[in-house]
Amino acid sequence: MALNVFLFLVLLILSPLSLADEQYIFTPLELKMDNIANSYVAEPLKKLEQLEILRHESANSSVAERALIKAYECSLRAGLTPKLAQQNLDKLKQLSQENQYNHSVRAATALCQSDIARQKNNGDYDIAIYKSFLFAQKSKLATLRYWVSLNSNSLFTKYNDIESSERALNIAFQVASDNNDIYRLNMSSFELVNTYNKLQQYELALANAIIAQDTIEKLDNQWYQDKIYVSHSTTLRNMKKYSESLAFSKKAVIKAKERGDVRESKFILLDIALIYLFQEELQLANELVKEVLNYSTTFDDQYLLNQGKLLKSYIYLFEKKQEQSTVLFEEVVDYLGRENYILKQIDNWQQLIEIAALANNQQVVVKAQKQYSKLFKQHSAKEHAALVTLLTQVYESIRQDDATITQQKIIQTLEKKAQLERNYHILLLITLILGTLIALFAIKALWRNATIYKANQAEINRQLFYDPLTQCFNRRYYKDVIAKSLMSKDIEDGTSFLVAIDIDNFKSFNDTYGHAAGDVALQSMVNSLQSDLRANDRVVRFGGEEFLMVLSPNDSFKVEVVIERIMQLVRSTPIIIEDKPRNITISIGYVPVGKVNHTSELDALLKLADKALYLAKENGRNRAVGVYDLQCPASAVDNITIAHKNALLKLTEITSSYTKNSA
Repeated sequence: MALNVFLFLVLLILSPLSLADEQYIFTPLELKMDNIANSYVAEPLKKLEQLEILRHESANSSVAERALIKAYECSLRAGLTPKLAQQNLDKLKQLSQENQYNHSVRAATALCQSDIARQKNNGDYDIAIYKSFLFAQKSKLATLRYWVSLNSNSLFTKYNDIESSERALNIAFQVASDNNDIYRLNMSSFELVNTYNKLQQYELALANAIIAQDTIEKLDNQWYQDKIYVSHSTTLRNMKKYSESLAFSKKAVIKAKERGDVRESKFILLDIALIYLFQEELQLANELVKEVLNYSTTFDDQYLLNQGKLLKSYIYLFEKKQEQSTVLFEEVVDYLGRENYILKQIDNWQQLIEIAALANNQQVVVKAQKQYSKLFKQHSAKEHAALVTLLTQVYESIRQDDATITQQKIIQTLEKKAQLERNYHILLLITLILGTLIALFAIKALWRNATIYKANQAEINRQLFYDPLTQCFNRRYYKDVIAKSLMSKDIEDGTSFLVAIDIDNFKSFNDTYGHAAGDVALQSMVNSLQSDLRANDRVVRFGGEEFLMVLSPNDSFKVEVVIERIMQLVRSTPIIIEDKPRNITISIGYVPVGKVNHTSELDALLKLADKALYLAKENGRNRAVGVYDLQCPASAVDNITIAHKNALLKLTEITSSYTKNSA
């Protein structure tokens, strides 16, 4: 503990923001906003209700605080539908016009613009978030400084602007430190570890790694503990403290497995193999690489497979098998180039320089240095040009905003002057006419506002039961409508089916093509499912890539035929990513629903469908496993594989025609 305190003090001394005299403490209103965010984590509509109450209770709040509330509302509404968020943006623009030199108001306005742009998936997001960061640096509001800075870090990482990333994260870290906010300290220090490692400032990286480790141990939610261990290990490895680095990597493997992320644990095994390589423990490194290669081959994980090949090429260098090493290394960098992992490709050449030097192979060192220098210069030039273009657009956007604000003020001034110069003798007549018109306009405006309000309320109510991304039903609809309907059916109504669906290798798909492509894949899959629905069938998104279909009874209904048609339809529907068609497959687990009397019985059937889905995944994906005959209550089946062996239930397996043909 004493070491942690010492390193924390060192970090504060070395931090670029340590000389700042001003502290940024959360106001009472900011703390109430934070409480709303933490109390209703996954309930945006409930947050909006609570923010409306907070607005009325805080009538005397500052203009900056009012702008902050509007920006938060904008973010929540943008997640539901950009149309609702546009109203908040219009109000923020009005506030900016009235408070042109208030940096908090201008930052909040730009932040709202970025949230809307992100939902519309257009190119304005980068401009808006950078603009917000420029204003937020001069804001006095702690929440706004933290919020904008942490979001800006992702932008700076995208453009490889490490210095700006460091500045943004240090702003976030200062806010967290000033308020002794454990969660925010954990988030900002964790991000700073990676940033300082890129800057090769390893002492600062280590200090932040210790803070990240210390703070996460004080949090209830420790789901990404393994990632903190990995960043800690990477820092120590960079400092050539291999034994300590190895200890943290081994802890990371355990944590990754505990949360069920087997794939992530394999990447960490490669980190361990690299440490063994630095320690010249070739046999141990070889064993781990072999395990990873077997796993990636089994599950057709091309990215992981190539990372394993990379480590194998390093091992060949130490074993003086230069030809095999060169062939394997060039195979990996060719793959990374084809898949547009340019930064990873550059990192690998840089790492090869270090490995070859350690293996005393000067020939490879010279070749790697030349290739690294070439790629680095090419990519740096592109990144610099992109960053210059972005900055030009940002400052032009600010200039246009200022011009618009100035023009509005001039118009208002001229209107006031014209009003004062009106002839007194016709003023009464004009006033009467205007009074009549104003009354008519007021009535019309009230009617229009009432219409807009009803439309907005209808849209909000619709969002209660719909997933905003895929526009299929959500978990709430299943709980409030479908589950009750299933429990109200008599056995004579016929047998319904619960069909659990999961996209195969979706995390790998996201890693390869990006989260935007992942969203397109989810939308495409739902469109395919809904195109084959009958009138009373339903598609529900449970979260992530997990979906549920509820198939209603029918005399001519054959569930095996429907399941195979669904798999074939999804597999044969191409998704256009980067102007190229890509295909996805799904795995399915399904169970029949007879007479159920209680929620727990329905939950047990849903759990059984999930277990069947897991068995489909284990058997190779792109297939379905279904329960054909359940001879015991679903809640009594703890393990579907064991239950199958003991004949407690009968299973049927369906594979798509593609799988059969390729087999």
